[in-house]
Amino acid sequence: MAQNSLMTNEMIEKERKVLLEEISLANIYPPSYILNLVSKTLFPQNALALPISGTKNSVQAIQRDDLLRFYRLHYVPEQAFITLVGNLNPLKALEAVRAHFSSWTARSEPLSPPSPPLRQNGFREVRERKFLDQAIVVLALQAMGRHDLDRPAFEIVNAVLGGGGHSRLYQE
Repeated sequence: MAQNSLMTNEMIEKERKVLLEEISLANIYPPSYILNLVSKTLFPQNALALPISGTKNSVQAIQRDDLLRFYRLHYVPEQAFITLVGNLNPLKALEAVRAHFSSWTARSEPLSPPSPPLRQNGFREVRERKFLDQAIVVLALQAMGRHDLDRPAFEIVNAVLGGGGHSRLYQE
């Protein structure tokens, strides 16, 4: 799959239908709708403003050649991480990985440099009256990056305070 993935037109169209359905559902599912609205508000001039699944127009516009170009650019050894789990002999597992992936060639051009950090200036408030049967409050603050040593603690605090049905904010 990583080295010689097939991308037939039939498979692409099947996945396109799934994505378009997910996009439609995101517009009627309050948590997805609100998070998309927050992203648009925080990052209006950045790709982060766009929904993760894309837009209906972007998904409909994608062609097989676009997917193959993306695949060749990003599905490369220097971007890969192989995980093996189970009752394995480590030496035999490593030998098998080397046998299956030794012909996987690295990309010749360098990876894109990381984007500069986005800074937020000032307070912004968005009120949406689309879903009147429930209240949803989103408080967005600048947090640390994914490589910050405090990231695991941040993730736990975020989950306890507001990360879903078991969080303190969700309880009555």
